[in-house]
Amino acid sequence: MFRNFTDSLASKGFKPAFQCDNDSCGPSFKNLKYNWNEKRTHVQGEGYDANRNRFVQAVFDGGKDLRYTLLQKGTGPATTYVGVYAALNSGGTMGDVTDSMNDRVAVLVEVLEPKAMEQNIVTVDADAISKELAANGAVSFYGLYFDTDKAVIKPESKPQLDEMAKYLKGNTAAVYIVGHTDTQGVLDYNMTLSGKRAQAVVDALKTYGIPDGRLIAKGVGPLAPRASNAAEAGRSKNRRVEMVLR
Repeated sequence: MFRNFTDSLASKGFKPAFQCDNDSCGPSFKNLKYNWNEKRTHVQGEGYDANRNRFVQAVFDGGKDLRYTLLQKGTGPATTYVGVYAALNSGGTMGDVTDSMNDRVAVLVEVLEPKAMEQNIVTVDADAISKELAANGAVSFYGLYFDTDKAVIKPESKPQLDEMAKYLKGNTAAVYIVGHTDTQGVLDYNMTLSGKRAQAVVDALKTYGIPDGRLIAKGVGPLAPRASNAAEAGRSKNRRVEMVLR
């Protein structure tokens, strides 16, 4: 049963990234429980409520002849993963449900398929920067990208930097470049990180020939949110860089 799945996936170009069987999988695999009711369906470990999920727990809890493999296809951000877990139900004390599944093979397949992040906010062009600054004195940028906990601008930020430089070359305005974070982590750390990111943007704009005296970098961490930090949708709006007229 297990090989039917893995052979089929291999024929589609998937290769094993990790595999184990029985004792080599470790003790956690012997008590695998699956949560069908959660919206974010996923495998759970010890301590899950057996009464709410008694059928699947009966299938996987205490299974025999365990087999597991994690297969992958592609590399980098485009990698797709498939996990295949198979076990022979060993029976137990779960009543009729357990008895009906005794000595039957159960297979759990989980698939993780990445997709490009939805881009709700496009690069702000030079004309839009000018209009936003004239109307509000500040403009937010979400097209400046950094790795988590890092202050090095990623190459995909170039389109936004090009437009920022275009605006600055066509105007004589002096501006603050202000870094913002969400509330995840410690305040002092976020204040420092946001300042470093703002300075990285200033340094990048200088390479376009923008005079140093027109640019001042400041970091305010999570102190000026645009949305609630209670959910990721709000936190993503708060992680930004702004240009503010001086």
